[in-house]
Amino acid sequence: MNKNAIHRVLDQYGLQCDEGPRIGGEFGPYEQSSRLNLYRKRIQQLIDTNHAYRCFCSESRLALLRKDALRQNTIPKYDRRCRDIDIQTSQRRAESGESFVVRFKTDKQDVTFKDEVYGIVTQSLDESDMVLIKSDGFPTYHFANVVDDEAMKISHVNIA
Repeated sequence: MNKNAIHRVLDQYGLQCDEGPRIGGEFGPYEQSSRLNLYRKRIQQLIDTNHAYRCFCSESRLALLRKDALRQNTIPKYDRRCRDIDIQTSQRRAESGESFVVRFKTDKQDVTFKDEVYGIVTQSLDESDMVLIKSDGFPTYHFANVVDDEAMKISHVNIA
């Protein structure tokens, strides 16, 4: 769906933006392709603080992991093969042009937080290390959404 179609649908339902690509505002630019430097800066901070890492695994290797998990009737997960590559080696491989994605480090843990609607919530996390930056250099929605909300000072969304 192109952006004109999206704007038509928003207009059709009477949804008005406080700011955005059509009306401007202080937190632009509003298209992810124009915000790549911001995402690069944030991803480098996560790599430098050891919260994220470059993954150099090929698509074919990842496909084999998925196939093996399905054969074993388990949920496909990345095996974290690249997680412990030291930062200098990772940087050298990236600078040499080797293709990579950037993954967020997650460990099995219980996480408790206060939700505005549901109150205190505890969830058990046992996920694979999710991709934050794709091999084309663009962020995944999950990463861009958090970075953009922080940069645009968005904490809540009200539909009233």
